[in-house]
Amino acid sequence: MEQLSEGIYQLTLPTPFLVGPVNTYLIKGDALTLVDTGPKTEDALFALQQHLQELKLTTMDIDIVLLTHHHPDHIGLLHEFLPKAKVYAHEKVNPWLTKDQIFLKGLKRVLLYVISRAWCTTTYN
Repeated sequence: MEQLSEGIYQLTLPTPFLVGPVNTYLIKGDALTLVDTGPKTEDALFALQQHLQELKLTTMDIDIVLLTHHHPDHIGLLHEFLPKAKVYAHEKVNPWLTKDQIFLKGLKRVLLYVISRAWCTTTYN
């Protein structure tokens, strides 16, 4: 954990992804705000809890969670802050959070199409 300025902390969390560790940010203001949550893994949860413990906090102390975007390394641990925390995110994050079935079926079709096009066999001389 690194204190960036008064009341702002950078919390680095491990991920199982090639991107490597990700940063979340804790802001102590009128409300205790966490920017992004990290991936849904035991290692990330443990690291997050350790960082919060250093500041004498727990996940239940967080008032607001601000999600920057829908990637799993940014929204994975959201459930750890519910139902207490208010969640703020762009409206396009909602289908990911609610697991909207129509959205997910459409996404699956798009991904299968992209994968089928990317993995076509071609012989190069």
